[in-house]
Amino acid sequence: MRVSDVISFSELGLTLSDVYESMGYRKGVEPDSQTTALVARMLADLEREVKPAYVLKTWPGKVEDHSVVIDGVVFDTPKTIGKILQGAHHFALFIITAGQAYDQWADRVKQQGDILDAFVADAIGSATVEKMGLYVKIKLDQLLKGANHSSSFCPGQYHWPISEQSKLFTLMGDDTLGVTINESYLMHPIKSVSGIIGIGETLNPKITACSLCPRVDCFRRNAEHV
Repeated sequence: MRVSDVISFSELGLTLSDVYESMGYRKGVEPDSQTTALVARMLADLEREVKPAYVLKTWPGKVEDHSVVIDGVVFDTPKTIGKILQGAHHFALFIITAGQAYDQWADRVKQQGDILDAFVADAIGSATVEKMGLYVKIKLDQLLKGANHSSSFCPGQYHWPISEQSKLFTLMGDDTLGVTINESYLMHPIKSVSGIIGIGETLNPKITACSLCPRVDCFRRNAEHV
């Protein structure tokens, strides 16, 4: 299965609150009125120029010990991710990106020399790809018609080496929306994310890396500790 699309900001549902959280504010807390006006103006500017996109493809695969094997490619996942993915028999690999247009817009903002503007531009980009990750999971849920799937996991998260990203790009081949990785395994355009989602009847979708994390007072926590 392969699905790819360009997402409008109206579909994405990115809100000012999403950007505030990306800036480091706790949920429900807003910055001062001058900053909120700045965020609203910059988000409106971005919406006119940027068209986020994603591609998602599925493969059969299996979990061996704490490794994930897909089409002969072995991903060396950490124990936490291996535990969550136990029971998966198919895997969805994805790439999401705010695109080159975001990079160009953010560069123009930086060139103006205002540190706060540059910080807000970066936060908007981060919030955009995070919201896209949620969008892709909802889209996958619709395609699977309610079948169980895991949370998404990305190289560089949860002690999963970022170098594993090269294996994901190997499987995706040329189907990457123009997203590339360099010798340090960083992606370009800069606001891009790649990852993997496990699919299987015995998966517990309620168990996430967040729920296994011992930092119970983390302001970004979105699941109960188990």
